[in-house]
Amino acid sequence: MAIQQLNSFADVKAFFNNFIQTNGTDLSGSPHGAFWNTDYNSFVNGNVPGVPNVKILVIGDPANSNLIKILQGPITIGTGNQARTYPQMPADGSSYMTADQVTSVANWIQNNCPQ
Repeated sequence: MAIQQLNSFADVKAFFNNFIQTNGTDLSGSPHGAFWNTDYNSFVNGNVPGVPNVKILVIGDPANSNLIKILQGPITIGTGNQARTYPQMPADGSSYMTADQVTSVANWIQNNCPQ
């Protein structure tokens, strides 16, 4: 699968919605739902819905963006007794994104999340 160029937030929304539809991902049990279907500012500057103080992404820095980390594999948020590990997303048993698909999103973040 080729790396898709995402040039805008509208492209990102369509990319995630297409992935969910194509793979039959069930969001009904997801605590975050289709959180990318929000406004631009909430997505690029906001926290993961239902996970306080955990940013969705870091503009210009995909390696430190929780969105990229969770698409690549499980991540642990917090330290010590406050640490919590979250499974790779999507967690409903449907297909994970391919490396190329994750790279498409990472490139958009690397390019400073064009609106």
